[in-house]
Amino acid sequence: INSANNSNSGIYTLTVTDANGCSATATTEVVVNAKPSKPTISTSSATVCSGGSAILTASSCDGGQGTLRWTGGLNGTSITISPTNSRSYRVLCVSAAGCESDSSDATLISVVPIPSIPNVSNVVIRVGTSTSLTAICSSGTPVWYASTTATASLGTTTFTTPTLNSNTTYFVACESNPNVNPNCVSSRIQQIVQVDNFAITSQPQNKAICAGQATSFSVSADGTNISYQWQVNNGGGWVSLSNNPTYSGVNLATLSISNVSLSINSYQYRCILTNGLVNGTPATLTSNAASLTVLSTSSGSNLTVTNAINSTNTIIQAGQTITATNSITGTSRVEYLAGNAVLLNPGFVVTAASGSSFQAKVQATCQN
Repeated sequence: INSANNSNSGIYTLTVTDANGCSATATTEVVVNAKPSKPTISTSSATVCSGGSAILTASSCDGGQGTLRWTGGLNGTSITISPTNSRSYRVLCVSAAGCESDSSDATLISVVPIPSIPNVSNVVIRVGTSTSLTAICSSGTPVWYASTTATASLGTTTFTTPTLNSNTTYFVACESNPNVNPNCVSSRIQQIVQVDNFAITSQPQNKAICAGQATSFSVSADGTNISYQWQVNNGGGWVSLSNNPTYSGVNLATLSISNVSLSINSYQYRCILTNGLVNGTPATLTSNAASLTVLSTSSGSNLTVTNAINSTNTIIQAGQTITATNSITGTSRVEYLAGNAVLLNPGFVVTAASGSSFQAKVQATCQN
């Protein structure tokens, strides 16, 4: 019986008659069992991460009496699979009578590779600033976190930190698709944001000394690999200093000035501090300016000034009293210093010019 079906079930009789007219009869019963229905497959996930698993479940087979046979020789209503590559699965039903159904439609299980860990670079920022963090993923998208166990992300691809005042550690992973399940995720690696607290902590202070003495200006700063450059302003703008018989330590935290002369009276000094590169850019700080007052050695207790002063920087000093009847003109910067009094009598006049100044002070003075 070809292509047997239920209508072919029944008792069949075979009669054989020979040439002499003798005959014999035999009977048999044929039972045609129903072919099981083609099963269907449902899956817990059609996509898994490499090393992950999925559960495949087949529909009922022969009212629960049959056996389900899966691709790869597995049996059972449900199977757990962990494929290493994307592949399709089928299942067929074998009834209790041994009849096989047609194979189910193929169910594809896709395997997504776990991304490699991201590449990050060292980041150094200035204290009190923020920065944008980036990472490179060979596959997937960088996703930023505050810790190794945080579930909420700080951002994808690029994360801008808040203002930071101390070293802070963040974590980043490469994720196949942060918005789709399953999201295949690499290990998280740390990204340390180093905060450079480069700052001036002590400024140069004004100095007043007697001519011929030595003095110094100092600056202090927090930070590493700091370089220094002292500058001077004689009234014509700031100029970087070089070491010479008068100045030493021009590239140190302390500038020393030897054998100070009246010619540098009222000069101002400041320091430019640099501490290397932060993200490719050198950081520079400029100290406050400090003034140098050079006092002349008084020639006596009282002094009368009658000679005109024109375009000269000078300090005139007396132990007790200065009496002035002279004129000051041009771009002069002049100070009268006396221990008791400065008397500006008739005839004394200052003709102001751009950059000029005059001061009269009563204070302790340099003595012979």
